[in-house]
Amino acid sequence: MKKYFGIFILLAAWLPALPTWAMEVSPDALVDNTAQEVLAIVRQDKDIRAGSKAKILDLVDAKILPHFDFTRMTRLAMGKNWSKAAPEQQQQLELLAKLPGDLRVGIVIY
Repeated sequence: MKKYFGIFILLAAWLPALPTWAMEVSPDALVDNTAQEVLAIVRQDKDIRAGSKAKILDLVDAKILPHFDFTRMTRLAMGKNWSKAAPEQQQQLELLAKLPGDLRVGIVIY
């Protein structure tokens, strides 16, 4: 009886998590879906096709950047030096990682 009760408790604990697992998308499907969505927007928006930097950056901010974990990427790039940085420095580095490449040119970090 105790064995079945333990199995029941285990199943009851896992059932709420099942919808979350079902909603997760594989990495290749995520990339494909995002690329298709972005391409559809680019095809419809004449300003983006004409090279409007503001519209392109808005599109990247809205559709692409939310899929990146900038904190984790910054921690991996910093390695053991991440823990040596003050919390303010860590925040600044995370923000720097989010900047478009052309805005990072000329920034000096001490």
